[in-house]
Amino acid sequence: MYKALRTSHVFDTTLKLYGTPFYTSTKRVAIVLQEKHVQFEFITIDLIEGENKVPAFVAKQPFEQVPFISDEGFILYESRAIGCYIASKYGVRPLPGPHERPQDGCVV
Repeated sequence: MYKALRTSHVFDTTLKLYGTPFYTSTKRVAIVLQEKHVQFEFITIDLIEGENKVPAFVAKQPFEQVPFISDEGFILYESRAIGCYIASKYGVRPLPGPHERPQDGCVV
């Protein structure tokens, strides 16, 4: 299903999005994160300079492609898989309808 691996035992709690701002796939992930109100840090990878070929990058993304995310040590790549992961982890926020109890909520 998802291509993923765990990194060190010390996890950073900030979700990090690695990519280049000019790629549609990176923009897709950033839009999903913003729509779900997920705070994240964007880390620009300069593909022309070959930053995707350095060993530290390849250790996290063996296919040397962007985008990918690091979420508390969980590494995930492929923009559509990342979107599904974000949607399932951060889900939709229930909103109360006009004639419903707030605790019931309705899914938007």
